[in-house]
Amino acid sequence: MMAGHGDDINAVGGPARHIPVLLAEVLEALSPKAGEV
Repeated sequence: MMAGHGDDINAVGGPARHIPVLLAEVLEALSPKAGEV
């Protein structure tokens, strides 16, 4: 299965949408703190 591929090429996000799968891992690695830059 390929995300975003189908008959409607004008679908939101275009023919190949990005599906984030590593959000939790990235947030853990960056360790953001409230009020910090």
